[in-house]
Amino acid sequence: MRIFYAQESDPMIAASLSELKSIVEEIGAYLVSAQHDLLIPAITNESASPYEELLTGLRLKKTSEPIRIVIEPERSLCVTGSVEDLRLWAEAFHFPDSSKEGDHHHPECRDGIRIQKGSLSTIVEIYEPV
Repeated sequence: MRIFYAQESDPMIAASLSELKSIVEEIGAYLVSAQHDLLIPAITNESASPYEELLTGLRLKKTSEPIRIVIEPERSLCVTGSVEDLRLWAEAFHFPDSSKEGDHHHPECRDGIRIQKGSLSTIVEIYEPV
């Protein structure tokens, strides 16, 4: 997984279909656990072009509030929210097996999801690096 970021654009979580399936499993296990937060490291040793940087990981944190998405000082993408809102947000990581590079979802567009004002928007995209 790579998380591309630039000041003037939405963070993009980019991963192969198989990586996304693993992330779905990891998030699913986290959401039913007593664990408060989850950090999924991202690849950072490649070019971020045309973005400005690659973020260090995806951090999820359970709260009782609606989804809030920010860039943490240590340069990870942090998504906080209630278990139900995090579950709805994470549905964007599900892609059919027939998906191809460039297919993408916008997690914040899920029906019923609650998002805090001022949160970043994100993109989850199929990415097959060469």
